[in-house]
Amino acid sequence: MRQLLLLHDGTLSSLAQCRALGAALRSASLFSKPASPTAVASAAEAVEAHVPLSKLSAMAPAWALALASEVTRRPFLGVASHEAAQRALNAAREAHVDTIIACGRRTAALSIGIKRALASTPGYGPVVNVQILNPRFGSFLRNRYFDAVITPQHDGVQGRNIFCTSGALTWVSPETLAEQRAHETPEETSFLAGTDARQSPRRLVVLLGGSTARKAMEQETVLDDLHDIFLALEGNFELALIVCSRRTPPDMVPLLHALTESSELPVRVWAPYLDPTQPQSRDPLTLQTFNPYRAALARGDAFVVTGDSVSIASDACSTGMPVYVLRDGVDGTKPGNKLWRFQEHLRDKGHVVPAVEDLGRPGRQHRTKDAEEAAAFVLRAI
Repeated sequence: MRQLLLLHDGTLSSLAQCRALGAALRSASLFSKPASPTAVASAAEAVEAHVPLSKLSAMAPAWALALASEVTRRPFLGVASHEAAQRALNAAREAHVDTIIACGRRTAALSIGIKRALASTPGYGPVVNVQILNPRFGSFLRNRYFDAVITPQHDGVQGRNIFCTSGALTWVSPETLAEQRAHETPEETSFLAGTDARQSPRRLVVLLGGSTARKAMEQETVLDDLHDIFLALEGNFELALIVCSRRTPPDMVPLLHALTESSELPVRVWAPYLDPTQPQSRDPLTLQTFNPYRAALARGDAFVVTGDSVSIASDACSTGMPVYVLRDGVDGTKPGNKLWRFQEHLRDKGHVVPAVEDLGRPGRQHRTKDAEEAAAFVLRAI
């Protein structure tokens, strides 16, 4: 059985995409399987490693670091902690890892170095190197160093060893959503419950991103749009759930709660901050431990997502339920940029509905299957 090393850059999105592809691969007979067939790959099922990277890795092109590492025979060139890199290599050797999944441009050179170090170990067989997100190598070096590259179509990269996804790789699938529903916590059930005796109200789920480095979220615009959406759909749903992210401005949360006073549709709001009125609530130490995000994905009958987040939109579009992208007042409205191309691709492929009114119509949407399809591409490469 093949064994996996999941190499990420320390961000939640990087780790999530590694785990999503790892879980999809582990459903194949070539890979050792997790205890549960629907479980997302975790540290108990694959070797996971985050090696802190130096400023050099941020400044130098990844392809230059990879070439320099090969020429100098220094597999850990560009890392901030050689001890951490060595621990990752030792753990991979001990587990006899033969497939590396790395996510993020800054992990590219390190994954190449670890692959070379593993392959040079006496008695070790071939090692497959899979890179998630465009490492920005030319085609010759990309083919030389990677067996497969998984990257979003909006990056505009093509090649024989490249698989283009609709968006971000996600844990969401019919199986994982069913498992989430089966293991719902009392807190999640309480948040999802309707205001009457109805056991399973039709739920409209709003998943908010927030401000980005390029554009601050225009709060009034988003609030006005949400008010209009609730007004238009109040006869189609019994409950609206708003789930904020860490990027949602904390001072917007009380305004979201105020929507409950102006809507006939009952609205519930969750934010990750213990006290949204305090600026220091952005500190991870003050984040709530309870998070209904997964439960809302598993129980939502339709979704509204803001267009500033590829990962949030990808999660929603993988549920198979109708999804509407709210584009006003958030990043991604400028024609031609990556977020705009991502949103256009979702619309062209039928993964999102073109109008808010379509959310109220019964039926399912054409779900994205990026993780499953990327895993099939990797298996063909193997």
